[in-house]
Amino acid sequence: MKRTLLLTAISGHLLTGLALAQETDTPRIEAPIIVTAPGPARSSDELIGNATALDREDIVGRLSGSLGDTLSGQPGVSSTFFGQGASRPVLRGLGAERVQVLTNGIGVIDVSAASPDHQVTADGIDADKIEILRGPAALAYGGQAIGGVVNVIDGLIVEALPERPVSGEAYGAWNGVNDGTELGARAAFTAGPLVFSLSGSKRDFGDFDIPGLAESRQLRHREELEHEAEHSEEEGEEHDHEHEEEALVEGTLPDSYLNTETLGAGISWVGERAFAGFAVRQQTSTYGLPGHAHEHGEEAWRGRP
Repeated sequence: MKRTLLLTAISGHLLTGLALAQETDTPRIEAPIIVTAPGPARSSDELIGNATALDREDIVGRLSGSLGDTLSGQPGVSSTFFGQGASRPVLRGLGAERVQVLTNGIGVIDVSAASPDHQVTADGIDADKIEILRGPAALAYGGQAIGGVVNVIDGLIVEALPERPVSGEAYGAWNGVNDGTELGARAAFTAGPLVFSLSGSKRDFGDFDIPGLAESRQLRHREELEHEAEHSEEEGEEHDHEHEEEALVEGTLPDSYLNTETLGAGISWVGERAFAGFAVRQQTSTYGLPGHAHEHGEEAWRGRP
């Protein structure tokens, strides 16, 4: 009985194979199917997000006057570049409120997202690490963060006890293009499970040195025509004379300076399985906006939406 059933099954299989061979004698060309899959070294979390982290060495190597300029050049990251003082990061073409800027995981308190001429309070000069999060995973920080998240970790609240009871570092730089100086220092002191952190920084940037005039010939001619239409002949001569002195500034970009002072302090308790801390940071900045040095430029800026 077993032999009979086995032979029957084999015969049926051969007949089926012959029948299929006869039906597929004509070649068929199917449309190509492209399959993309992550490599074996990538985790499943990377399918919905992309994270980049800059350590202290990377930050110092590309440090600029603002957070946006410091991160500009990273994959998918650009800058609004609203002068040396006001420059916010743009992730994958999205900026303003679509990019969340955090400090130690907490949103910064400023109006840089609503108005591009305001400075981001986290600039990176005293940062221990900067994290850039892109993709749908950034929505965990809020529904508006569709562009991504930039998290600046300043190290004032430590998560683990330092190897040495006293540690610190200092940073200094000089820029020739604006005769600017940068100074920064950080220190940490350990007393048992308590860690005291201090940080301070100062920037003093002058106006940018540029080749030629600050305003183009077309812009100067257009502004002269607007002044002639708005002012009387006598007032216009005086105003045009003042504007001509400002427009003919050669070799310098007016109102591109930046002065910033930052002080920070923190205290942390670090246990075997948990840590807790408190930190405070104060930043004072004075900066200019290029292109708005004279009265006409200020009026044009106020009229913008």
